[in-house]
Amino acid sequence: MSIIGLQCVGLVTFSMGCLLAVIQAMTPCEILNEASAICTGRNLTRVPKDLPTNLTHLDLSGNSVDATDLGNNRGLWALRDLVVLNLSNNNMPTLPPEIFMNLKKLKVLDLSHCKIDLLHPKAFKGLLSLKILMLNNNRIKNLATQFLSDAQELSTLNLANNKLTTVTIQLLEKFERIHEVQLQRNSWVCDCNLYPLQKWLMLRFASDAPQAEGGKEWYYLIGVLVIAIAFSALIAIGVKFKLFHKYLTSYSHQLLPEQDAISQDHDIFNVNLPRTSELENIRDTTMYPPHGLDEDDGYIEDNYIQTEVKAEDEPEMHVSI
Repeated sequence: MSIIGLQCVGLVTFSMGCLLAVIQAMTPCEILNEASAICTGRNLTRVPKDLPTNLTHLDLSGNSVDATDLGNNRGLWALRDLVVLNLSNNNMPTLPPEIFMNLKKLKVLDLSHCKIDLLHPKAFKGLLSLKILMLNNNRIKNLATQFLSDAQELSTLNLANNKLTTVTIQLLEKFERIHEVQLQRNSWVCDCNLYPLQKWLMLRFASDAPQAEGGKEWYYLIGVLVIAIAFSALIAIGVKFKLFHKYLTSYSHQLLPEQDAISQDHDIFNVNLPRTSELENIRDTTMYPPHGLDEDDGYIEDNYIQTEVKAEDEPEMHVSI
């Protein structure tokens, strides 16, 4: 191939590269597998019109999409197969009604950090499959009772860091079917109107505490207790068996011969009593003490001092008148 041919090939390659770069620069979104589109941070004000209609995931975060524009509404209505839609960090002061009307398969909707002030009661009309709704970090002050009428499958609702001051009892009743509701960092007014919310939160936390993971903690606790009791019983049995075995090994039992047993019984009942002659000597010694011993036992009998002697010693008393 000549030098001119090589130069032509290089020029064509360079031209194709430039054309692809221009096309990519003109395309606002990156299409992945014809099912996901990433359009984040492109300074978009409208929903791109050339998106595949079979998209399931669309990321429009970090733009300036205006939700009140009818063209944007129509662009979203055309994406009937969307499952995940990320519109966070856009400028949407007002969320109009029926903006997501045709997205019946949508399950995740992220509208956080969109500066939403006004939330229309029918803004989420048609979202029959919605499970996760992110409305945190906005400026929402009021919530209409019917704003979640169509979202019967909702399991997670994030309303944290807004301007809410109170929540009605009717809305709290709708929250009952939602598994997770985040309401922290709002501008609550502590008056009588807040009592239903306080009561609902207390009941909610009290009912959810023992039911985490389907109440399996109780089964785990019972299992641990049973294992602990079983190990304690095994240890006790082992200790007792060891002591019993030691007692058996130290105890040697032998039957006595028959003659030894008889002699042993005889010895048990044989009492060495003194003989008859010895008993007589003891009796004689007691009753008749031997000669030469003083028979005075130290005691003075009643009539030992005779009264006659006493009468002679005493002088006679004469009384004369």
